Amino acid sequence: MIDIRKNIGKMDRRILVRSVTRTIDTYGAPAKAWTTLFNAWAIREEASSAANQEQQTTNRVIYPGSYTYYMHYRSGVTEAMRLVDDEKVYNILSVDPDERKMFLRINVDKALETASDIVDITGITVDRTDITVDSGVYTADQA
Repeated sequence: MIDIRKNIGKMDRRILVRSVTRTIDTYGAPAKAWTTLFNAWAIREEASSAANQEQQTTNRVIYPGSYTYYMHYRSGVTEAMRLVDDEKVYNILSVDPDERKMFLRINVDKALETASDIVDITGITVDRTDITVDSGVYTADQA
């Protein structure tokens, strides 16, 4: 972990923190959208070669290529949110405030969307896990 107080000038990454909103679309299907809660300056640190191995953190697996972000403390940031940096979307794996609640350490890995999670069709985000069509229910694999 880096000493943020000595490296405050290295906060050169403008990040967005987003939360999910689950709703029902006009067709009655579940839909989810990611809403930006706030933006902040942060430091990004790539996992070291020793730590760049698959590892377990807060009941999730961190894969090689993961990053750690350091930013000023902000309450309410959780693992259910996402972080966006340079138009790349990351899942938040863990949020660790320092002992004085001055800074947050946020571990992330790249968000991978699959057809069974979200499909974006002309600007409309639709949850495709189950789709009701006339007389049957189809999964994303069948659609």
